[in-house]
Amino acid sequence: MRGMHIHTFGWMHPHSPDWRSLGIHLGHLARDSRFWIVLALAILFGLMVLLSAVLVGSDGSVSMTPIYPMTPYLP
Repeated sequence: MRGMHIHTFGWMHPHSPDWRSLGIHLGHLARDSRFWIVLALAILFGLMVLLSAVLVGSDGSVSMTPIYPMTPYLP
């Protein structure tokens, strides 16, 4: 065991990413058609949320008028 270091086993140092394996993984991910479908659905969902927020148009000042009881409900 003399002269053996932790990097001789092929272990990744916990504070430095393995850029080569990350690039290979992202390359495989980009070729998968399911990834692009999920990404498109996530973008569409985000656009729908943004559009609904714009259409509601709440500027924070909600003016509510009190509702007074009608005549049959008065004592």
